[in-house]
Amino acid sequence: MRWIPIWLFVLAGQTGCVEEEERPDLIPVCEDSCDPGAGQSGGSGPSSSTTTSGTSTTSGDDPIILNGNLGVFANDRFELDTLLPFGEPATVFSQDPDNRVIRAEYDGLDFSLTDLVSGEATAVLVVPDAQNGVPWPTLLRVDTLQSRTVTLPLVSSEVLNEVYAGLGSQPALDPDRGQLILRFSNENLDPIPGVRVEVPGAAFLAYADGSGWSEDADETDASGLVIAGNILATDFPGSAFTVSSSGAAVSSWVVTAIKGAASYDSLIALAP
Repeated sequence: MRWIPIWLFVLAGQTGCVEEEERPDLIPVCEDSCDPGAGQSGGSGPSSSTTTSGTSTTSGDDPIILNGNLGVFANDRFELDTLLPFGEPATVFSQDPDNRVIRAEYDGLDFSLTDLVSGEATAVLVVPDAQNGVPWPTLLRVDTLQSRTVTLPLVSSEVLNEVYAGLGSQPALDPDRGQLILRFSNENLDPIPGVRVEVPGAAFLAYADGSGWSEDADETDASGLVIAGNILATDFPGSAFTVSSSGAAVSSWVVTAIKGAASYDSLIALAP
């Protein structure tokens, strides 16, 4: 079992450890005029207990630098080759080798995040500045074994709202909880149908079912997609828990949910 880390293509920005006064609102206050069901995006940056100011180095090695830009998944198939460009401001968060939260500003064109921890699946959180925008704060896993340039995909709140509205129970997208979008693939990166998933703490599970989504389905279709909705979670770096699978793929993974954010994970599973 292993992750499929995100790494694609593009550019630059500003970076540094997070000062307390710079942290984004954890969850925006919804005034009478706002409608959480119509794209109210919850902030999900670090809390005071997870942030430290200052800088760090990597024991004589060159620091890991992540450059890039942002896109938005175009539809509920969550395919990387159909991303729409995202040109609005956002903040990109991750952690350094000392587990301190670092940040970089995205100016609508590019960002540059310096001194990330080295790893095959490093957590990177993107929080759009607009609290009522369509792009939802999104947690991704990125290969940071070396410096690279990437395009990071954001989940659309409009897409999630449409998926949830089409389910039998019609759950609301809860801005105080985490959403988990999983795609199961084999070692050739082909989606795996017939995977049954257990996600502790999820209010509901929905499998992609043909052109739609269903709470009645009990395994993945040819897309390999499943959504675990409205999971109780904490602020970045989030709440870790184990997802297990059976059926066409038997395995388990430690995944992370973030309060007020969607986590997109593409997982490689081996047939039993």
